[in-house]
Amino acid sequence: MFCKWCGKQVDGDTKFCPNCGKELLKDENEVSYEGLNSPAEEKTASQTSSNQEALAINETKTSNNSSAQEKASIGFAILSFFIPLAGLIIFLVKKDEEPKTAKVSGICAIVGFLLSIIISFILTFLIFSGGLRMSEKVIDKSLNTFDKIIDKSGDVKDNNDVKDNNEENKDTNVSKDWNDYEFTINGYEIKLPCSYDEIKKATGFSMKSSDENSVLSNNYYTMVNMYKNDKLALYTEILNDTGGEAKYTEGKITRVSQSKYQVSNGVDKIVFPGGLTAGEEITIDKIKELFGEPTDINEYSNNGYESLTYTYNADTSWTTTNYFKIKVVNGVIDEITLDNRNYK
Repeated sequence: MFCKWCGKQVDGDTKFCPNCGKELLKDENEVSYEGLNSPAEEKTASQTSSNQEALAINETKTSNNSSAQEKASIGFAILSFFIPLAGLIIFLVKKDEEPKTAKVSGICAIVGFLLSIIISFILTFLIFSGGLRMSEKVIDKSLNTFDKIIDKSGDVKDNNDVKDNNEENKDTNVSKDWNDYEFTINGYEIKLPCSYDEIKKATGFSMKSSDENSVLSNNYYTMVNMYKNDKLALYTEILNDTGGEAKYTEGKITRVSQSKYQVSNGVDKIVFPGGLTAGEEITIDKIKELFGEPTDINEYSNNGYESLTYTYNADTSWTTTNYFKIKVVNGVIDEITLDNRNYK
């Protein structure tokens, strides 16, 4: 046991401390020093505890420094990846002091540099390809526009030529004798009966595809409309005298007729005998001056609508119909028809 007065260790049966002489009285509340360290041991324990605390603090600081360094290394790596030049600078500055950070920064800089080259190459290729396609489109569009201008210029020239030809035909080439069965269109002189190809070449007028493929029996005739740009341009009569069945396109065109309505749609005008065209103003005196007295005159009048039809017939029989018909409504030629159908 220990003396409670001086702390020296004494025998358990001793009543007085041999060191300080104090009486060693046992008390139930007496604090036993058994198992406790001596003051020197307590000092040693205290120093040990302090060293352990210092070591723990140092370890904590080291851990914090390592964490901060790790964060810094990550930041340098990201910077080096996106800005390779910065990565090169970091590598050169820290290669001796912080080789790990320098190495990571260098690798990230190289990767970022190579990736930027690849991306630049891809973007350049895409831009060049897109620009080339756009250039081709612009060139094609320019060429198309240029072609349209040329075509339009050609159309203007052709229209002027046709107009000049029509004017010339009115004065010289167009027969004033209707029973020559000649008419003019776009500078072409055509005489009835004629072929479908002659009309189509001169005018651009054509039958519907269903009519072109239709068949007509021998010695039969039928009325067929012709169109241009989906506009009704001309009435015709087709006669089959081939000796057997034939397509409409293989028969003879024996009658042509054009109205003011068709001309008003912008189709090419037919110049009939006497230089007459549908849609122009005319008087009965002018018609008589050109062709003499008509064979027949048909008159109709109703509430300001005045219609006069002048018909000129040649000698005909049951096998032929030959005539020239001019319908005038309120002083304007409403329709002109020229017919020369003859059966064999």
